[in-house]
Amino acid sequence: MADMTTYPHGKFSWADLQTPAIDDAKRFYSQLFGWDLRDQKVGEGYTYTTALLRGRSVVGMGAPPPGAPPMPAFWTCYVNVDDVDAIARRVTEHGGKVVMPPMDIMTEGRMLMIQDPGGATLGCWQPKNHRGAQIMNEPSTLCWFELMTRDVPEARTFLSAVFGWAFKESPEYSEISLGDAAVGGVMPTPAMVPASVPPSWTPYFTVTDVAATCAKATTLGGSVRVPPTDIPKVGTFAVLADPQGG
Repeated sequence: MADMTTYPHGKFSWADLQTPAIDDAKRFYSQLFGWDLRDQKVGEGYTYTTALLRGRSVVGMGAPPPGAPPMPAFWTCYVNVDDVDAIARRVTEHGGKVVMPPMDIMTEGRMLMIQDPGGATLGCWQPKNHRGAQIMNEPSTLCWFELMTRDVPEARTFLSAVFGWAFKESPEYSEISLGDAAVGGVMPTPAMVPASVPPSWTPYFTVTDVAATCAKATTLGGSVRVPPTDIPKVGTFAVLADPQGG
């Protein structure tokens, strides 16, 4: 169990899902992970849903904003930062792109969306009332954040310059370090992945039984993209897609 109250600069603190079928997504994830859901009006005509476990926030989800063009379902990972405006400047200085400039989200915090030089999108969050997930690293909560990209050295150089991350490198994987803590990873895009698939960040959730979770996701209309795979001395992982492809 890990109850969270604050996050240091450079540590992942949140993830949320944007999906064109929010009601279907709410049913899928609440049944898959046992989450309770709380809806909140955010601005004119927009509702943001927070998933809760033991009454504590885990992740968020919502439909595309009113007037947005059609888009697929996707997850966004967020890094806690002290100053999103300073991060935005570093991003452009080091070859990245500001996708959505710094903006205040009511009294909850200040948000920024960026892309690295390879095109992977990442959120940055400067907290006010909303400090991030209130619980991590127990079943049905976030536990890891991972970038899949075709140019790992380029991504490492950029992310280190922007967030101050260090990397523990191997040919197959680069573990992101923040001080003495591992906060995420970077891996090369496998050769079998089509060239049309862009680099992306993926949030991971702890579960008690990966195979059982995969089977349940399938019965709920999801699909298994990577079947249960053992990593010696690390654990077992799988990659799932919800019914909308997120």
